[in-house]
Amino acid sequence: MKKIFLFFILAILVTELQAQQKAKTINNPLPKGTLLSGIYSAPGGTAIILQNNGKADLTLIAKKETLNNFSTNFFDFPVKLLDSTKFKIALKKIPIGQTANIYAGAEGKMPRDKNILRVGCDFTYDHISRSTNDKSFSTFYDGSDVAVGGNNGEEGRYVTFVTTAVGLDGSTGKHRQIFWRDRNTGITKLISSSPNGEEGNGDCYSPAISGDGKSVAFESYSNNLVQSDKNSFRDIFIWHSGTNKIETVSIGTGGAEANAESYEPSVSGDGNFIAFTSMASNISTTDKGTSNNNVFLRDLKLGSTMMISIDPIAKKGGGGSKPSISYDGTRIAFYSHTATLVTDDNNGFWDIFLWEKNISKFKRVSLTADGKERNQGTESANRIVAPAISGDGRYIAFTTTATNMVAGNINGYQDVYVYDINTGKTVIASNGANGISGNADSPIEQGEKIAISFDGKWVAFSTKASNLGVPASNIVMHNMITGENRAVSNVTGSSVGRPTISYSGGYVVFGIGSKLDSRFGSSGIFANYTGVGLCRSCPQ
Repeated sequence: MKKIFLFFILAILVTELQAQQKAKTINNPLPKGTLLSGIYSAPGGTAIILQNNGKADLTLIAKKETLNNFSTNFFDFPVKLLDSTKFKIALKKIPIGQTANIYAGAEGKMPRDKNILRVGCDFTYDHISRSTNDKSFSTFYDGSDVAVGGNNGEEGRYVTFVTTAVGLDGSTGKHRQIFWRDRNTGITKLISSSPNGEEGNGDCYSPAISGDGKSVAFESYSNNLVQSDKNSFRDIFIWHSGTNKIETVSIGTGGAEANAESYEPSVSGDGNFIAFTSMASNISTTDKGTSNNNVFLRDLKLGSTMMISIDPIAKKGGGGSKPSISYDGTRIAFYSHTATLVTDDNNGFWDIFLWEKNISKFKRVSLTADGKERNQGTESANRIVAPAISGDGRYIAFTTTATNMVAGNINGYQDVYVYDINTGKTVIASNGANGISGNADSPIEQGEKIAISFDGKWVAFSTKASNLGVPASNIVMHNMITGENRAVSNVTGSSVGRPTISYSGGYVVFGIGSKLDSRFGSSGIFANYTGVGLCRSCPQ
């Protein structure tokens, strides 16, 4: 009887509590609206503070991963926002030595799709040329030839470079070797090695990385990288990260080894097509003619090699070098001094030409803004110039001292120009605010290759000029749409190397004689997070 009574009392209490809760819900309904959510990508442990509409601070701390030093984090602002509420997100605080960027969804009106807000943060300068354990470093003076790859959420993740430094993945420093660094895992790998893991027994140069960052083509005097190398010449090889294997590129369609030197590789976005220069006469069915150098295209899937720089009149090799290939492999820009590649070449100087798949004629692109031939400027007629084609194949960057390229630019110095294949127009990139010409050479090296983003929006180059927003001997990036110049490096009394740029311009990677990464006391090769594009683990 007592148990029944207690059960009865308990039932009454439960009923009263339910009634109170219902009344409370009616009087104080759950907040309506939607949480503003996003994705934050940064090195593990990095803390930033976001702010909405000048208030409502939110601290974000990137989680630390076991196998990855960069993490992707999902977050919500804690207070729901009613429909039609406007929001504007800003960065209130970021760590010293890092750069952050709200690269998508910074402002708008609620409701918005989940995770529409995207924030990336990274070290402003990340020392690239270091060992996996951070105990050995390649300095500016023993490292060079840098290239950067990675796309589809991995922009700038992979970097390749040359160095004679000792201790990087077991390197002895006896020869120049090619290295590949995965910036997210921190692994630096010596890739110019034999099948049994021995480092190359000859010097290696000029690494070119695929758009996805997974393949690296390079030239080498080594004869132990593949078992079939018997020709005793410098050859082109390509390494694939997925298999950790190397294959020879500078061979004929039937596999014949080149009977002369091959060099200057350029690789497509997926690593299947490699353009390169060769003096060989036996890797193509086309006669090399009297030219010493010609440009070739290797298709790895088909196992075919074809000559690109064919004289349309002689039907033999017309001569060419310094190829630069588009992402899809259908366009190649190259240098040549041959006047018969096009019908209207009358100035007797070097030129930059465009080869297009399934197009029978070359297009000469080193023309003035009004489509005329340029003058000689202060350069020799045989000067060698390295062109750079944008990933989408639309734009070609090159350098010249010609004084008739664009109206008003008569400074007599080397300048950077970009040719638009679609419009046929040439514009200058190495000018300062309000179109003022640079007061010294850009880039520093004569004919130096210019870095250009996939869509051609950004170019990066070294400069001796002191009126482009930085002191002389620094790296500048230029927006081809707005004309803005941004400092990539901003130091005095140092030396810089040739820069390379990632897919959308998020990173510019270059060598410099200064110690830019405060975590390490060494000069070397650095990746500058520019904040204008995606980061190395930023979802698109």
